[in-house]
Amino acid sequence: MRKHDRVNAFIPRAPARDRDPVAIASGVVTVAFGKPIAAAARCHYCPRPATTRDHIVAKTRGGADSWWNLVPACADCNSKKGSDGSGCWCAFCERARFLYDRGHRRSGSGVAGR
Repeated sequence: MRKHDRVNAFIPRAPARDRDPVAIASGVVTVAFGKPIAAAARCHYCPRPATTRDHIVAKTRGGADSWWNLVPACADCNSKKGSDGSGCWCAFCERARFLYDRGHRRSGSGVAGR
């Protein structure tokens, strides 16, 4: 281990999802799977408060539980969207679909890929 690596190992950094330039440029509030949604978070699709996480690429289609495939959503928008893959076409959501097309899949989904 280099000296530089040892020193930087102790510097706290924000999670990658909080530093993501695509999310920042798109104005997307990122959410992590298994972490609470911030009380002030708004639905990605409408102005209502977010109460759920929506998979941009649905889990039924092999979408990952990764922060780059999750957006905050209200229950109504989440259920209306379902697994059809439509919804938002912002740069953040486009990238999630691009990563899915490149083989980033949920493990154990039965869909070929990584």
